[in-house]
Parts: sequence; C-alpha cells; structure tokens
Amino acid sequence: MKIQVVRKKASSLRELGHEEMEITPVATLGELLAAVARVEFEKQHGKVDTQGETAHDERPAAQGAAVSDGKPGAKEGAARGGNLDAQGAIPSRMAYAGEEELKAEGRLGKVQFGESYDDRPGDWEKALGTLFQDFEDGLYRVYIDGEEYTELSGSVSLEENAQVVFLRLVMLSGRLW
Repeated sequence: MKIQVVRKKASSLRELGHEEMEITPVATLGELLAAVARVEFEKQHGKVDTQGETAHDERPAAQGAAVSDGKPGAKEGAARGGNLDAQGAIPSRMAYAGEEELKAEGRLGKVQFGESYDDRPGDWEKALGTLFQDFEDGLYRVYIDGEEYTELSGSVSLEENAQVVFLRLVMLSGRLW
C-alpha cells in the first residue's frame, strides 16, 4: 500500500519532508507507526529480520552514493589522479549533489552530504520503543487525511495514497504554568 508521508514542525508552516512510501497493510495507529518507522530504519541500517535484528550485510548505500564505472564522473576521477575506490567509483564523500538535491535539502534548512559517520548497528526494538514512548509523551501528532489519531491501539482506515502527516511539536522553554 502506498501512502503520502508529510513531516511538519508545529512552529513553522513549511514541510520538513514529503515522500511516497510503500508500507504493509495496517489496522491500528501503532501498526502504522511501526510500518513507517521500519521503512525509515531500513533506509539507514539495512533490513530487519523477523527477530528484529539488523542484517548488516544488506545495509543500503548512502544517499548521494558513488558514481560507478561508465557513468559520468568516473573517468574524470581517474584522469585527475585516482580519487576512485577499489571498484573504480567515486567515493560517496566526494560525490557532488545536483541542483535538485540541493534545493530539497535546502527546504529542510540544512544541506547534508548523505554520509553516516555512525557505524554502530541500529537496534530495531529500541527504536520502536522510543517511537511509541515519544508518541505517548506528546512529542508528535499523527493526522491521516486531515483527521488526528490519538490512540496507538485505535483503528485506522488507510486508503491508497492516503496523506499521513507527522507533526513534530516544539517544546517551549520556561514555566509550564
């Protein structure tokens, strides 16, 4: 099932991100959150097996991945004196972003290189626990096609291409009363 995932921050009208995502069918809000989190987790850490452990050898390439042989940039790298890795590709730390990537990152307010400097494996069970705890603590809200959902065990009816908005709430400093 495909859904449209929108990330927003309560203190700003601009979107933090918008993407189409393929998830497994879900019946409750908790299942929806877990399905979306699984897709995001697998982007960063690789596939999660049925026991919740990360398969490290299936870790995806970093965003802005290397340019391989035969594609623009590889020959130029070789001509400049060998800035290529063992497979003949430009290392991702040296790859450059196109105009579209820069604009997309700029909308988030920060341009990143797509490199992850944290080589520690992800802990799926811990990530899932944090996700549910943050929801229960009110750090973000979930809207599906304009309707707010507040119970993790509450049922949801998702249609194809439903818009799911994650609204991150911003904590204010100062007194609570």
